Amino acid sequence: MCERARPVSRDALAELLWPAAKPPSWETSVKALVSRLRPFTNGLAPRGMPTPTIRAQYGCDQLGLPRDAGWTSRPRAPRSTRRKARCGGVAQGGPVNVAVTVARRGFLHGQDGAWVEDRRRDLERVLVRALDGYAETTLAIGQAALAVEAALEALRCDPLREPSWRCLMRAHDALGNRPEALAAFHRLKAQLREDLGVSPAAETEALFTRILRSGGTSPC
Repeated sequence: MCERARPVSRDALAELLWPAAKPPSWETSVKALVSRLRPFTNGLAPRGMPTPTIRAQYGCDQLGLPRDAGWTSRPRAPRSTRRKARCGGVAQGGPVNVAVTVARRGFLHGQDGAWVEDRRRDLERVLVRALDGYAETTLAIGQAALAVEAALEALRCDPLREPSWRCLMRAHDALGNRPEALAAFHRLKAQLREDLGVSPAAETEALFTRILRSGGTSPC
């Protein structure tokens, strides 16, 4: 399911099945296992939809799913969330809530392997983007305290993510906590200098200056 968009070589499947060393007859074993999986694809089809198939070609196998069936291997954070939040944060809340909720569940708890770790990192990136979207949405509808919580959770996953820091600064400022908004900028600046040897982006610097000079709530 996770790799349904592309064919997967049998050699790659064998590496997942036998990470230490492939048995002498590994190719035959992989073919047999794939063949045994085919009857189970019937249970993957939603009612009224065609049955998924496993296609074999040129030493690869691929799971073929019906188009427009609503299949997804992971939640997707809505795009252009900040722009949409400005135009209508309440309407945008549903998709980001779903993305955050699903991404928080994690992936195959208790399992190990390189491909599992790759999926977990992928899911964590989705979670961070979804949390950014949730923070922007809640800030746009006047729920700045929720925006602070979401931005902080995103930063626990990615401490150097400037969009999350900017949202945190604006959320603190919206709550009337201007000193904390300015302090967040200084924490980011110090962390960027220590970890990457760089300064905050121009957009972040401009937000800091605006909050510093405003003495009140900054606009979204």
